[in-house]
Amino acid sequence: KFSDSSLVQTFISLFRFDLESRAPTNKAEGQFGTTKMATEQIQKEYYESSKLAKYPFEPYWPEKKLRICVTGAGGFIASHLAKRLRTEGHYVIGVDWKRNEHMPEDMFCDEFHLVDLRVADNCKKVCENVDHVFNLAADMGGMGFIQSNHSVIFYNN
Repeated sequence: KFSDSSLVQTFISLFRFDLESRAPTNKAEGQFGTTKMATEQIQKEYYESSKLAKYPFEPYWPEKKLRICVTGAGGFIASHLAKRLRTEGHYVIGVDWKRNEHMPEDMFCDEFHLVDLRVADNCKKVCENVDHVFNLAADMGGMGFIQSNHSVIFYNN
């Protein structure tokens, strides 16, 4: 039997990467090392932590692997959703008008499109042959920004 604190620690480790697996072994692998190893490690930790839960996690759409578009993938929440979907084996297309500051794109998606989704043709292009779209794209900020930029937020969202 596991205590609540050990479960919390297990879930925290789910989103943590071993620094050695992120360190480049040569210049061709880039800043974060082999992303295939990192993805396999995330998948392994995810399923191991699932076994500790009272009700084990179920993967989304277990009957088949899907092509999924996640908009707003430059942000924290959308990139982590995309990473989860990718570890479950789905083909993930990340879309945003800014690069992700939290992790490299190949760690959470198979394709990344840097486009403005206020343009209808861009929306059509990134959603072509996609089974599902998670729309997390939004222009947002703190309360000061929200209160003083109603028209900008209305136009952008």
